[in-house]
Amino acid sequence: CQEKGGNLKSQCGHASYDCVPYFQCVDGVINTDGRGLIDVRILPQGVCSHPEYPDVPGVCCLIPGAPPTPPPVDACPAYLECVDYSLCSSNDQIITDGSGLIDRRTGHTSCRLPSGIGGICCAPPTPYIDTCPGKSVCKPKLECLGQALDAKNSFVDFLKASTALWTECSFGGERGICCIPPPPKVIDLCPGESVCVQPNECKGTALNDLEKFVDYSSQGSWTYCSAFDQGVCCINPYIKPDLEPASECGVRHYQIDKRITGKIDASFGEFPWQGIIFYQNYTFNCGASLVSNKHAITGAHCIHKLLASDIRLRFGEWQVNSFDEPLPYIDRNVYAIHIHPKFNSKNLHNDIAVIELLEPIDYQYHINSICIPSYGQIIDPYTLCVTTGWGKDSFHGSFQHILKKIEVPFIDHDTCQTYLRKTRLGKYFKLDESFVCAGGEENKDACYGDGGGPLACKSGSNYYLTGITSWGIGCGTKNIPGVYADVQSFSKWIEDIVRKPGSVKQVQEPNQKPGY
Repeated sequence: CQEKGGNLKSQCGHASYDCVPYFQCVDGVINTDGRGLIDVRILPQGVCSHPEYPDVPGVCCLIPGAPPTPPPVDACPAYLECVDYSLCSSNDQIITDGSGLIDRRTGHTSCRLPSGIGGICCAPPTPYIDTCPGKSVCKPKLECLGQALDAKNSFVDFLKASTALWTECSFGGERGICCIPPPPKVIDLCPGESVCVQPNECKGTALNDLEKFVDYSSQGSWTYCSAFDQGVCCINPYIKPDLEPASECGVRHYQIDKRITGKIDASFGEFPWQGIIFYQNYTFNCGASLVSNKHAITGAHCIHKLLASDIRLRFGEWQVNSFDEPLPYIDRNVYAIHIHPKFNSKNLHNDIAVIELLEPIDYQYHINSICIPSYGQIIDPYTLCVTTGWGKDSFHGSFQHILKKIEVPFIDHDTCQTYLRKTRLGKYFKLDESFVCAGGEENKDACYGDGGGPLACKSGSNYYLTGITSWGIGCGTKNIPGVYADVQSFSKWIEDIVRKPGSVKQVQEPNQKPGY
């Protein structure tokens, strides 16, 4: 309501009453039916004035049908004090500067002052501080999701005590409240086109604690993602990557320029040697690794019963259900299949095959070779290697759309054999020398559909094809490593095929000698 001279109801102190000439008020209620003359018992002293009847005393009279005035309460609710009507502002706060008459609105709670006269429940003046204490920061009320400093100098849950009075502070020229943010939210998957990056790598917008994308700054409050310690979900301005092919084998690309939905998703072109073996009807068969511009290596168990004309290979693939990747994939038909002569299909000993492509491949940013290890190359136990593929996440899982990467520790031969003897293989099982092992951590393993794909281990700045995904007992079970064909033990056989006279090929070499 308005002050005196504005809304007439404001002079009466309650919305249920209006100011009318005294002769229109019968027994305290406005006469609306026009019956007869009003029985004026006495000439009352005017308690209000009506502009249409300036010379007639006015009285505050109950509007017909208006709700009854609630009875006064003995004590006001928390954070409110009982004061005279004239001391309560239109904002329901006690007037401290002596400003004029107030505009009383509906909803006041009536009360009694110690003197016995009537009053209304009104909030005391809001405290104000220049600097918020402790870990609290000055925020607009609508942005406070944690605890806020109330008028009694205590921090209480803002959302659960929204009717409380708060200590105010200055926020960008506006009034705010001192708020302690809740613990940061941590998510596994970033929404939309955002990518989980380290904070210093975010140059665009990031997901804040209110789940809105705003310009990133180190002073903001953010929703964190689990791929990095305090990683943020960021949408960086698109910068076209350097799409020139690497000049040596085994170069992994870490640049992120496409959406990554989880910690195990590879980025586009991250593992440029990764290949897919399809049947001619494009049904998925196995993984493969490009080792020259005309040769790929896979597991013998994938193709030992097939002819060259039964399959074709694809390189440069990343997200198998999408066609909007930065660069296209390449398909190649097969000229010849070379199965290791000592391959045993029953126990998978010597599980390696070399595929010779019908036409050579031009190396590109996302299509390139992995280095072949030299014979006798040794890897230290528990060295972290990477296995990749689109296989199922477990034997009861589903095939993946985006290329997956799993870091697994390299396990020495004897330790691996000891672990495997504790499975259904029994205590007399002998792990053949044609195998190496990696993994043994729960839920981190190559799985069904990853067969034939690479186990890549890094030496210096280059990755080497250390193993070929072969077999395991279950998938991702603790203390049961995955088993891979040992590529270094076949290096001479591989070189005889890849470097044979007359073969059109390009084998890239690392810049430095292997250094395991």
